[in-house]
Amino acid sequence: TLGTFQTFAETLFGDWELPERYIRQFTALSIELEALPPNQQQAVRHHQWDLVRALRLLVELNVSPNVWDGVLLTPEQMLVRDILRRIQEGSPVSEDLADAFTLTMGSIEDAIKRALNTSRNQTESVPFINSNPVIDRAIVRKRLVVHGIHQFQPLQLRAIRELENACYTIIFLHNYQPLYPTVYGTWDELYSLFGVNPVHDRLNYRYFPES
Repeated sequence: TLGTFQTFAETLFGDWELPERYIRQFTALSIELEALPPNQQQAVRHHQWDLVRALRLLVELNVSPNVWDGVLLTPEQMLVRDILRRIQEGSPVSEDLADAFTLTMGSIEDAIKRALNTSRNQTESVPFINSNPVIDRAIVRKRLVVHGIHQFQPLQLRAIRELENACYTIIFLHNYQPLYPTVYGTWDELYSLFGVNPVHDRLNYRYFPES
């Protein structure tokens, strides 16, 4: 049973990718910025959408504000760090901000079922089937195969980490072609970081372009 990993990630994290969430985040951030001095407030508001995107990225990657050395930060970077801290701590003072930027996670099993019940050739999902023997076996065994992804978007990476935390075994499958090694540069680097050698299927035939 096939489905797209992006569909899984978007389903897992609910309305995170929807325009309505972006608007809520922009609005909550606007309220938060009112506490800044007028000159700093004006400078930040000029780049407010950039600030929203930066905060979203940091939330998706689950970056802790404590990893930054305050001595080395510029005033602008300190502002981002302080806002991120209020988001992650869920401060009552910044409740709207924390709520708007909190990446809530739904059921992993439900997200898997919905992603694998989505037609590859349609933009709309086929009727949702809550019970499918093939999908149910994958969930019971906690084993998924991810095929053909060479670079991950932050939200996809976060979804993979959540699968790992839920004790899923994730098998990454690639049709490796030695003629195009640069395509797989990201994976070569990942394997080298963990000191692991790729497992090659030696029966995988090469593809040559037609002359």
